[in-house]
Amino acid sequence: MQSINELAKFIESNNIEIYSPTSIMTSAGVLYPSFRKTIENVFQCPVLNSYGSREVGDVACECVKREGLHVNISTHYLEILNMDLHPCQEGEIGELYVTLLSNFTMPLIRYKIGDMAVYTENRCSCGRGLPLIKDIVGRDVDLFVNNRNELIDGEYFTHLFYFKDYIKRFQVIQKSKTLINVKLVVNSDNGTELIQKDFKDIRNKISIVMGQNCIVEFEIVDDILPTKSGKYMYTIKEF
Repeated sequence: MQSINELAKFIESNNIEIYSPTSIMTSAGVLYPSFRKTIENVFQCPVLNSYGSREVGDVACECVKREGLHVNISTHYLEILNMDLHPCQEGEIGELYVTLLSNFTMPLIRYKIGDMAVYTENRCSCGRGLPLIKDIVGRDVDLFVNNRNELIDGEYFTHLFYFKDYIKRFQVIQKSKTLINVKLVVNSDNGTELIQKDFKDIRNKISIVMGQNCIVEFEIVDDILPTKSGKYMYTIKEF
């Protein structure tokens, strides 16, 4: 997902004429609304989200209705459970547990894959009738925890850097319940000066969800590398 988002931004900034496919399917990362919008604007086609992993293959995918991700029930049995290992209720975020039905050599039963999803009992209006995942919100390290033990969706932090063209890359790291580290890569000579003017506003918005006693540190860096898996992490909970 990250690679096509970067490609779309490059095409847009350089006014490159490209071919528009019928549709684009993304994977290997969270498809944030802003990324979907950028990719669709550039390629002039629908962008559909999909979910899977190396261990269990393709698990679920959107259709053109985009009302959730259809679960591939012929090969996967999915459960979305809360921290007490009880099934989640409508709209609740929980951890995904996957039972792979096609692996007879090394079965994976109720495999805690480390991803977080939003549960729904709704069915898509496309009529396929398959169970849905309302949304994939990322790895468990993408969700922060404040002093009230509330889960904060990592997407909240990505919104803080929208429409700031002088930021090339960013990464928000939760070191503890009261310490947030923000890494920034700027893409212009005056980028550092511009982002420093936003520090107070960003710090205040983080405090809204993390608490007024939360310390926010900013760090201007030359680059932010992807993880060993090749995925680029926008938010990381380290503790």
